[in-house]
Amino acid sequence: MGSGTFDSGAYAARAASTKASGADPMAYNARVKSGAVPKAVHDSLNILLKPRRECRDNVDNPTSTPVSVFLDVTGSMGNMSYDILNDFPHFVSILQETGAVSNPAVLFGAVGDHKCDQVPIQIGEFEASDELLEQNLTNIFLEGNGGGNGGESYWLPLAFAAKQVETDHYEKRGKKGHLIIIADEPCHSFDSVACKKYLGIDMENMSMNDLATLVQEKWYVYILRPTGSAYSGDSKITQQ
Repeated sequence: MGSGTFDSGAYAARAASTKASGADPMAYNARVKSGAVPKAVHDSLNILLKPRRECRDNVDNPTSTPVSVFLDVTGSMGNMSYDILNDFPHFVSILQETGAVSNPAVLFGAVGDHKCDQVPIQIGEFEASDELLEQNLTNIFLEGNGGGNGGESYWLPLAFAAKQVETDHYEKRGKKGHLIIIADEPCHSFDSVACKKYLGIDMENMSMNDLATLVQEKWYVYILRPTGSAYSGDSKITQQ
């Protein structure tokens, strides 16, 4: 995955057309919330249906750089999750226009709480095309739940990135990709049973420090805690 290019003008034109029509840009989420489809991860974002994600070099992007972005879509993020998702194309434009990374291929995903959510993890594909990136975004379900239990399952994208991604950037060039998690709460402890259930992989229980060490072998990891989320000012969460 990862062929094509991101045309910010074409994306903006489609977004303007969607807005003018009155349609919700988060199409799948709107269908779930209306009851048209059951509360479930969209097939295109279901890691159990396709247990690996790849970021490969291609004619359009000969030195592809994997960028994975996971957004907390639980209730404590409020409407911020919706706003951030709709602004993600701006993020891709910045990557391209500034040359921050070469030939970015971006994977979008969503994370929740494995202890109570029906859909605690959603994982797209590495894409460079504006149309394909848009498809991933519009298929995300904003469950808006979370259990008020003092944490979310941010270990899920860490385990995924450590074990279920293959990239030419690392395998050919020995370089790390970029993993960004937009979060506001503490992280639940790693759970091997939930890991098997939601990611489909077998991993022994490990500490968060061990998992952080493992994922950083292949990724630069960034935790972004946006101002305005429910726990943005909690220094203990920041420390964790």
